[in-house]
Amino acid sequence: QAGRVRIPAAPALDPLLPAMAKTFTREEVAKHNTRDDAWIIVDGDVYDITKFASVHPGGKSTLLDVAGQDTTEDFWGLHRHEVLDKYKRLKKGRLADAGPPRASASEVRCELSTVPFGEPAHLQGLSSPYFKESHIALRKAVRKFLADQDFVDDALECEAKSQAPSKELRKRLGDSGIVAMVQGPGPHLKLAPNGLLGGVQPDEFDYFHEL
Repeated sequence: QAGRVRIPAAPALDPLLPAMAKTFTREEVAKHNTRDDAWIIVDGDVYDITKFASVHPGGKSTLLDVAGQDTTEDFWGLHRHEVLDKYKRLKKGRLADAGPPRASASEVRCELSTVPFGEPAHLQGLSSPYFKESHIALRKAVRKFLADQDFVDDALECEAKSQAPSKELRKRLGDSGIVAMVQGPGPHLKLAPNGLLGGVQPDEFDYFHEL
């Protein structure tokens, strides 16, 4: 009606947007120090281990004895990096003064090492008459594919049980083009359903890519 100002409706929140990570002080975390309400700090991240403590492989009391405390040093003395990725569902937030978070295990596995001789020379900036940009791109893409935590867990389970990879795992390898690439160069590479990793073209694929 005349004389009335129409106020636009507030836009709907996108349900796919991640919620903002919560931050805590060390004093707040210290209050969660009982068997019914137990939090710990690892590398600045805050984890609620109340329910997890009862199934902790190292024993329930091991965790509850340090509830409310920063257990970073003890954690890294006993666990691999992958453990934090595996139990990221327990994360409540991060300390307000913790600074940037540590890279995940998957991210670390994708990185090229800067340690001298920790990588082939062509991956550390030295020129090579054999390895070109497409070889480097493929190496990075394969590392990223294999660094997926679910893939790592499946592979470790197969090894522990002395079983062949599951049908799902083999399909993932086939869809990525890895099954085709390990056969070497040839026209069969054009049959990879999603192309080859790293954007490598079938006609340029050589035995140095296979390495």
